[in-house]
Amino acid sequence: KKRWKGLTHFRFDEKDLKPCPKCGRRPGEFSIRHIPEHIATKSGLKPYAVCCGGENCRFYIMGDTEDDAVAAWNRRTDNG
Repeated sequence: KKRWKGLTHFRFDEKDLKPCPKCGRRPGEFSIRHIPEHIATKSGLKPYAVCCGGENCRFYIMGDTEDDAVAAWNRRTDNG
């Protein structure tokens, strides 16, 4: 597991996020993380990620902004 210094965690209100697309866990255990620019650039990552807190899941989706990450998390095959 990589641990990055300066990684910021934000909690989101349950109504803002759909269940995890991988494990189905309901919101409440999710967080959005901001990856510092120097780490994101060096690693080729996008600066924001919505992450499932499920013990055996750890699924995440990244975006260029918080809103992009949330929109990508909430996107399903039936709604584009």
